[in-house]
Amino acid sequence: MVTHFFNPTRYMRLLEVVPGPDSDPATVDAVAQFADVALGKSVVRCNDSPGFIANRLGIAWMATSMAEAVDAGLTVEENDAIIGKPMGIPNTGVFGLVDFVGVGIARESMTSMGNLLPKTDFYHVVNRDSTLTILRKMVAEGYTGRQGPGGFYRLKRDGGAKIKEAIDLNTGEYRPEHTADIPEAKNLATLLAADTKYGRFAARVLGATISYAASIVPSAAPDIESIDEAMRLG
Repeated sequence: MVTHFFNPTRYMRLLEVVPGPDSDPATVDAVAQFADVALGKSVVRCNDSPGFIANRLGIAWMATSMAEAVDAGLTVEENDAIIGKPMGIPNTGVFGLVDFVGVGIARESMTSMGNLLPKTDFYHVVNRDSTLTILRKMVAEGYTGRQGPGGFYRLKRDGGAKIKEAIDLNTGEYRPEHTADIPEAKNLATLLAADTKYGRFAARVLGATISYAASIVPSAAPDIESIDEAMRLG
């Protein structure tokens, strides 16, 4: 069987347990029980499909958010302000999350999912070459995220001062970071009800993600409850 832990392991409770066709059910139960009681993990059982549950959805969610941000002409700061606190996501949003996980890991994960999923899968609609090109360029130049000199965000030293910068999604070049001013992002209901570019962006990303979540039953998991639990924890 596969035991798929999530990073950082000391904080993330989700553990996906993936039995194989010849796995002994009693052994699977014993591993799940040990992970729950001894390790303090919340165990979700899923099928042996690309990305299992949380990565399958998480990577599609990130790709959707990036693609829609470019289409809507949003900045990385605006994206992260919307796909962040209003949606119950950490303040990193999407681009900040990529920096935290590692730009190279994000690029490899997105490429891998593109290679493994059938061509009819929705992921191929949002897995844009333009996004992968930006990620490849960043890695080639050494911008691998927080473990390196920066990613979509970076700190630039100017004498004794530190200036926070962000990437311009149109040019791929860094420019000074700005605070996103989005009044409708105070909560999810207000955001989704807003007939603005921000409200429409939020609705497209959230709608596509929820729809995709429903579509991967039963390939990734046997039921919707498993999908919800994996996403809540992961």
